[in-house]
Amino acid sequence: MILSFKEQFVEKIKQGQKATTIRKSGRWKVGQKIHFWKGSPRNPKSNPYHFGMGIVKDIESIYMRLNVDRLDDEIDIDGLIYYTKSENYSKGIDNFARKEGFENFQELKNWFLTTYQKQIDDEGNLYLVEMDLIHFKYEEIK
Repeated sequence: MILSFKEQFVEKIKQGQKATTIRKSGRWKVGQKIHFWKGSPRNPKSNPYHFGMGIVKDIESIYMRLNVDRLDDEIDIDGLIYYTKSENYSKGIDNFARKEGFENFQELKNWFLTTYQKQIDDEGNLYLVEMDLIHFKYEEIK
């Protein structure tokens, strides 16, 4: 199956700096083959290209609530819950962000809030529910 990514993630995937992706639940299975694409092959205007193959190694459920105005976020990865109510939040959340291809949690948060800004509610929260955290192994096309 196809996994499409924005240009900013292509080299990070190739270099092993991005080894997970967050997608809608229910489509992916462990062991499933992945075709990595920059952009969507269904949208030629995005100049798509196939840059690698891979396999789904693991899938965890993920729920995220991100707040625009304050440090008050919640991420639940298969029951392991991270809260960011202070500057001293768990470094585990930064490790999660790095596997997603970001420098730290704040960069990940800003990307999601910008990408999904139309889904932010009146209280400044973005809810990402019924999502899967897909762990993958990348291989270059030979």
